[in-house]
Amino acid sequence: MASHRLPSLYDPSTLRAPIQTLQQYILHVNIPVHQPFGLLNVPNQRDSQYPSDLIQVWECHQFLSTFAKHIKLSTMEGTPTFKYDSVYRRILSGQSALVFVLSAARILPHKMYSILKLFDLSYTVFEPFYAFREHLDVRAFSKGDSPVDFIADPYRAGALYLDLQDTAEVLLLRWFSQAAEVLVGVKFTLDPHVLEIIQHCPPSSRILHGLVGLDLSKLCDQVSAAPEAHHELHKWIAGKDRLSGVLNWLQTLPNPPMEVIEFWKKQITDIRQCIHTNQNESDSGRLALLV
Repeated sequence: MASHRLPSLYDPSTLRAPIQTLQQYILHVNIPVHQPFGLLNVPNQRDSQYPSDLIQVWECHQFLSTFAKHIKLSTMEGTPTFKYDSVYRRILSGQSALVFVLSAARILPHKMYSILKLFDLSYTVFEPFYAFREHLDVRAFSKGDSPVDFIADPYRAGALYLDLQDTAEVLLLRWFSQAAEVLVGVKFTLDPHVLEIIQHCPPSSRILHGLVGLDLSKLCDQVSAAPEAHHELHKWIAGKDRLSGVLNWLQTLPNPPMEVIEFWKKQITDIRQCIHTNQNESDSGRLALLV
């Protein structure tokens, strides 16, 4: 069979739907499909009728997907074995973006997609680990031995270690930047959980500057004509006292910035009043249907 090459699945636009891309390829070259082709169904290269380069790409995708799912900071007590530390040093040397993503994962556990999305990255940022896949048991890292555990320990990571406060500040400033664009109508997917990491941030002038220009109450104006979207927005903004958490952080600073505090008090009041108004409108609408 003639050799056919796919567009790289490492491109972010195709990585989001590798199964669809693969199916399109199979249909294009008229390869019969005898069973579903999924993450756990990668054909054996030696016996397969599929091109070897296609299988290698799919195996890499399978590894990256599994890897991204299982890397996290250990939350239970345990003694690390340190058995992967030397491998991590080789992999992470010179990989600044990857080091940052792993460092961010200790602040935002279980939010890997949000971290990558925030910086326009894809799961291919983990590709340097693929060359060492035979040395890593990515499905069952023992306690304290994941890449996030390694990078979170300044004694183990050494020069690769990134300060927790610095990492949190970069994350939050990036979120502020995207939130500002959302306020003027640019479409982004914002994860409200990122706002909660302000508790890890230093009393930075850049953070204060970002806060004084961020009025989330204006989001209500963008969806005021759509009651259901408006209701979901309030759940998004006000959930888990996120706004109050920002206010509490401001008030505990050594020299509380009163201008910023008053600005956030006002927008919290505006949002709460909007929540009340929105609820009354929804109740009125339901009553009107019953009359």
